Amino acid sequence: MPTQNTTIVSDGSAKLTDAFKGTNVDTFLQSCLYSVQDFENTVWAVINAILNPTGDMLTRRARIVGEERNGRSDADLLAAFKLRVLVNKSQGRTEDLLKIASQLNPSRIFEGGAASWFIETSNLQSSPTTLASLLGIAKDGGAHGALSYSIWSPTLDFTWGDAAGGTSSGPGWGDSGGGYTGGLLYSLQGV
Repeated sequence: MPTQNTTIVSDGSAKLTDAFKGTNVDTFLQSCLYSVQDFENTVWAVINAILNPTGDMLTRRARIVGEERNGRSDADLLAAFKLRVLVNKSQGRTEDLLKIASQLNPSRIFEGGAASWFIETSNLQSSPTTLASLLGIAKDGGAHGALSYSIWSPTLDFTWGDAAGGTSSGPGWGDSGGGYTGGLLYSLQGV
């Protein structure tokens, strides 16, 4: 991935041999390279404005791909915008759906072959119904998937096992030795 170079002038001067350092050649080179540095900075300002728009620019770009602001902050709208772009570009392949799911930092993604998949994520911050709808739009007509999610911290997930016996690291089955009981189960939605 390309990155901005903020040291063009000093890098250029450093490439001169000792015979030219501190001479008119060095001064001339630096004066030329200041223009190159200004151009580099301007290009990166444009690139950053395109990749990470804010305010009205973000609102307009999001609207173009079918995502409304609906009172969301720039950060929330930018995440939804990037997700919507992936949905719109999807050709229904499993790889496309996995790219979409990876934007959610899922715990696990399982491929079930060419036409099926299973996504499990915890502490989902966006609407599971909206996410399932976007995955439904992005998937191929003959494909099937499932979205398993929680909307809470993973520390509250129900765990299978005996808490006192050491096989459970969180809320799960209680027993006579006391320990953890309770815990929350994931929701499952077909897509």
